[in-house]
Amino acid sequence: MGKMSDLMIENENERAEIWIRERLENNGADEESEEYKELADEYYSLQEYLMEQDELEEELEWLKDNESSLIHKHFLEELDELKKLTDASESFNKKYIIYRMTYAHAVTLLEAFLGDTAKSLVSENSSFFQNARQIEELKKARYSLEYLATNEVDAKGLAIKELSNILYHNIPKVKSMFEKILNSRFEIDISEIVKITKTRHDIVHRNGKTKDGEPIYLSQFAMLEMISHIRIFANNLQAFINKKT
Repeated sequence: MGKMSDLMIENENERAEIWIRERLENNGADEESEEYKELADEYYSLQEYLMEQDELEEELEWLKDNESSLIHKHFLEELDELKKLTDASESFNKKYIIYRMTYAHAVTLLEAFLGDTAKSLVSENSSFFQNARQIEELKKARYSLEYLATNEVDAKGLAIKELSNILYHNIPKVKSMFEKILNSRFEIDISEIVKITKTRHDIVHRNGKTKDGEPIYLSQFAMLEMISHIRIFANNLQAFINKKT
């Protein structure tokens, strides 16, 4: 594996060297020259840009095959697997470790579900795409002339790109975002989901303690309750979406 990795790096360096040499005004310039360094930066920026383009194309293809109802179905299946893990964790000596991991992953699944659902709606429905332009991140989005000149993806693709950069753990903001996309008020109590995302933050970033240093106790009942709240929220959101599609 190490030899293969070294070979890939060597091949990439060779491609970069050829690309830079083809564009040098001073053919005798070495790697320490200002012109060489500027071209090297340009080359690697271009490679990063092309990689982002490939990833965007792959995501757009995936969204074509995964409408919001299918994303919801897969999300519930993943939650069921987490519930099984919670049930089985009683046989572990240090259950709290399993609980922390499960809790954090449940919120990660929720964030992925919310993001994928938003992108799916915008991708599959022109009206939702138009509505989504009212989302603050999309209103402020700016793209380089190079991107706009060379990008073959339509405006929906650009919206998907920007939606992928949003963090979906801010539940009030996410609720507002879906209301904009669907152009309708989403009447639901999100207080429990907000608490869950805050607890997940403490688990991940404070090693299972609150900002006051108090340890967070997670029982099996608390875990099952958390999964239930997430499931109810997701089901309510999907029902809201189904009424609008």
